[in-house]
Amino acid sequence: MAMASAREKNPMVRAFHWIGQPLFANAGYLLGIHLVASLAGFLYWGLAARLYRPEEVGLASAILSAAALISGLADLGISISLVRFLPEAGSPHRLLNTAFTFNAVMALLIGGTFLAGLSLWLPSLMVVQRNVLYAAGFLAYTTTTTLETAVRFVFIARRQAGYALVHTCVINASRLLLMVVLTGLGAAGLVCSVALAFLVAVALSLLGFLPKVEAGYRPRPHFSRRDLAGMLPYSLGNYVATLLTQASPMLLPLIVLEILGPASSGYAYIAWMMGGLLTSPGLALASSAFAEGANSPQRLTGILGRATACGLAVTLVAALVLGLAAPWVLLLFGPRYAQEACGLLRWLAAAAPLAVLVGLYFTYLRVQKQVGRLILFSGAIAAATLGLAATWMPRMGIAANGVGWLVGNGLVAAVAVGHWSRDMLRSRRKVGPMSEMRRLVCGGRKPVVVAAIPCYNEAHFVGDVVRRALRRVDMVVVVDDGSTDDTAEVARVAGARVLRHLTNMGPGTAAHDCLQAGLDLRADVLVTLDGDGQHNPDEIVEVIAPILAGEADLVIGSRFMGRYNNVASYRRFGINVITFLYNLGARTQITDAQSCFRAYNQRALEALHITEPGFGFSVETLVQARNAGLRIREVSISCVYHPESHSMNPVIHGLGVALMVVKHRLIAALSALARGSVPVEPVEKKQIAA
Repeated sequence: MAMASAREKNPMVRAFHWIGQPLFANAGYLLGIHLVASLAGFLYWGLAARLYRPEEVGLASAILSAAALISGLADLGISISLVRFLPEAGSPHRLLNTAFTFNAVMALLIGGTFLAGLSLWLPSLMVVQRNVLYAAGFLAYTTTTTLETAVRFVFIARRQAGYALVHTCVINASRLLLMVVLTGLGAAGLVCSVALAFLVAVALSLLGFLPKVEAGYRPRPHFSRRDLAGMLPYSLGNYVATLLTQASPMLLPLIVLEILGPASSGYAYIAWMMGGLLTSPGLALASSAFAEGANSPQRLTGILGRATACGLAVTLVAALVLGLAAPWVLLLFGPRYAQEACGLLRWLAAAAPLAVLVGLYFTYLRVQKQVGRLILFSGAIAAATLGLAATWMPRMGIAANGVGWLVGNGLVAAVAVGHWSRDMLRSRRKVGPMSEMRRLVCGGRKPVVVAAIPCYNEAHFVGDVVRRALRRVDMVVVVDDGSTDDTAEVARVAGARVLRHLTNMGPGTAAHDCLQAGLDLRADVLVTLDGDGQHNPDEIVEVIAPILAGEADLVIGSRFMGRYNNVASYRRFGINVITFLYNLGARTQITDAQSCFRAYNQRALEALHITEPGFGFSVETLVQARNAGLRIREVSISCVYHPESHSMNPVIHGLGVALMVVKHRLIAALSALARGSVPVEPVEKKQIAA
């Protein structure tokens, strides 16, 4: 026990635990994607300059740029919408195939229009239009690049950004190899090296990686109007907001070129590039927080809190160092860069923490689907940056760009802080009355509330669940049912008491030990919830409220009373059948007989005796509670199932539990017949040893 306590206090253990959380792990992968793409791009074009003639490099880069432009137009924000809509989709496979089909069709339409009008807007690329093979290859490439973006965002949506990093590595390794092999083809060799690399990566991801992330997924053409109608308004809004966000870095070089000349444009480009590196870790955290929040909307405040603390800490330190060292860092590019770009770089360093805060606020708006505000604030930043830069540049030089960027992000950051502060105040008001209620019961004594969490291989989630539960209860107990991963250690570090089974004994046995822990610890209220992140620990106060108010002995958190849930249709059907069998002939009807988010008072803990080792325990306890005359209440809860959550075959699970319902209903009926008209005697309270 002393060793466990020492591990909990060890800052290195805590640091590694934080890094292992999905929020930070996926942010690291996203940052890795950015670094790999940047370094590989530098190496690719450096080699191309040596292996190919300048004319060939120029023609190939123009074709690739045109394809990238078409891909960006064809996406229409669908990729970013997948991050928000995929976690709550009733039929994720259908949604994915609809999104992929829509993107492919849009890429072909826009690409075909581009080729048809080449003589008008880009006559220098008419060679692509005149050669049928080139034209077909160009359309295939634009379609592949559009799909590549969507596939990469699916990995981010499912919080499996490691696959996105591997996907990016495959693209860059393949194009480097193919560029050398296809040297003899000239510009066509350069274009083919990139196109084939994207094709290999997309095929590998669609056929290999994606079925691992989305079990049973098969890519096929499909079009669902309902799915598309749900996504398109959100997609288009994000698309507009993204264009506005990119307006400043895209247009400022042109404004600098027009007002101050090409040399100043070069100085400004280097400063902006380095300023972008400052915000990369924080914005990677914002992207990871978007995926985390989309998968668990009820945990958004906590997710953004951790992301903001880490993102701002890293950015502030980096900005301070770069701001002080700006002249010496810029000397790497030459004395003129150190002289001309130092002021701009320092303004960008000052603005970097604000830009990260704005990126995290935009994540909040995206998860909340507040697209109107997203567009408004993106436009405000663009207007402030471009307007101030154009106005002050004749007097301040390129440093005016940084001032405009600082003012624009500062205004939106102030709005973000105000918005989040109001949300936190509302949350505290909701919790406040509960704290008073707890002090008024038990004869003025504050009741002891214990949370018990049964777990099996939930190291991925249990630490966060324990920490958040500890804010609402006096103690957390984790029953580790023979896990083969680090569930027990993660739970201890997070602050839980851990009871560990040497082997996996089943969810019913783990639930039995949870109730026994409540008795042993003399809990006035025991609340149970799952350790896989599907339940929101912040809702504990609502689940225990009827018990603290003296209105119930057992409270069930129902997933089907109006709050958000992403329960699959097949799972919902099975739960409804089980609940129907339980309700049959009962006076008090419930809506969710399978929920494990429950609260028990002492009377319930002493009356219930779980004997089922499997999932049938959930109904067994309800039958026992009804027979014992316990007062049963339901409250509404949210529920989010994650791809990593452990689950057995739904058919086997459903049939098994349904049979358990029939079994316990028959036992209860036979017991009643044997008793005749003798009423059920009240349960006598047992003395619990200190």
